[in-house]
Amino acid sequence: MSKPPHSLRPPQISDAEIGRVLKAARHSLGLDQLGAGARCGFSAATVSRWEQGKRNWTVGDLARVAAALNVPSYLVGLTDPRPGNVVAQVSQAVSVRDDEHMRRRTFFAAGLTAVSAAIGGSSADRGIENALFGDATAEPVSLRLLGGQVAAAERTLEAAGLGELNRRLPRLLSTARATWEAVTGSAKERAASLFSRALSVTSQQQIRVSRESIASVAADRAARYAELAGDPVAMAGAARNQAVVLRRAGSPLADKVMIDAAELLRAETALRGADSAGMYGKILASAAYTAAGHDDRDAAAEYLSAAGGAIEPFGDTPRLARADLDVFAVSCDRVLGDYGSALHHAHAVDLQAVPEAHERGRYWQDVGLAAHGRGRIDLAIEALAELDQTAPQYLHHRPWSRRLVEDLLYTREGGSSPLLHRLGARYGL
Repeated sequence: MSKPPHSLRPPQISDAEIGRVLKAARHSLGLDQLGAGARCGFSAATVSRWEQGKRNWTVGDLARVAAALNVPSYLVGLTDPRPGNVVAQVSQAVSVRDDEHMRRRTFFAAGLTAVSAAIGGSSADRGIENALFGDATAEPVSLRLLGGQVAAAERTLEAAGLGELNRRLPRLLSTARATWEAVTGSAKERAASLFSRALSVTSQQQIRVSRESIASVAADRAARYAELAGDPVAMAGAARNQAVVLRRAGSPLADKVMIDAAELLRAETALRGADSAGMYGKILASAAYTAAGHDDRDAAAEYLSAAGGAIEPFGDTPRLARADLDVFAVSCDRVLGDYGSALHHAHAVDLQAVPEAHERGRYWQDVGLAAHGRGRIDLAIEALAELDQTAPQYLHHRPWSRRLVEDLLYTREGGSSPLLHRLGARYGL
């Protein structure tokens, strides 16, 4: 079925001319085709087709790409064209409009160039996508009100309220951007910090529901607004999110991104406060998990030890609790295939001391998978039941859970489990 007429791009500028404009914008932002594709939510091959004038554009796609690359709409034929050399104009426009000259750190550039998955999903997902790529449509609010909204979103993330965030984040992102654009003077840095925090929540939420390309864009923007705010801790947190995306994509850059981010944070803060020390430890704990995925047991142990040393002077920090490191140790054992050790360490974890529902959910994921690996079907089913209570959306959005439920249903204990039959029906098994 053909698309409705209003979705077609008005033939004001040829596709070849649009290709030249987008290529100039990409160069002005210092991106290669992979990086531009990640920023816009398309593959590098698609970017190549744009630049060769081989793309049949719709208004929606063209508007999204123009917004992502900071190209004025008239330069791609979405509004009345203006005279002059459009390629020269776009280079000037991008340099002026790229979020007020926000500089990008090396590890973020490396991260974006390694991610090329296309964006997809439901209408709720599209709301977040539109908030990231479109213009702000909300009214600005006071910094106090915005701060409360961002803090509420962070609490919802800690409680693993992924579906609720899907509904709330589009409005929050639009409001945060509108507020940042409206304020001046010293309030600009505070607004940038709040916008960065909202973007970081978005990135983490999108990672947890396996929408990595949107997560990558949100992490990149979180880093750039954190830099505007002069916040090295937020910069490092955005790098960690980007590295998780890279790890999901199987990129060997993931470990380097994390370690570079940790070292940069140490250099800029000397880890004098609980916030910076906690973020440093959190990044190293993630690096340990990444190293375990590469079968590097020694590096995983080294990173976990360094993470513990970083927070030792402060005890539990806002970013990382000591019990969180115990959960990471279980995760590393499980990824290394040492299921017996994973279950042994899991037995010693004080779950009451693990503050975030997400981390408690990850604990039960690792227990379930390790128990299955050891043939402990009863414990695997118990772990899924706990996870269904602790963070059900975390369970429902993960490919591993579908595979585990399918495997367990073919066992005698699993075949008689009402929970597994309910989950199996949800997965269409």
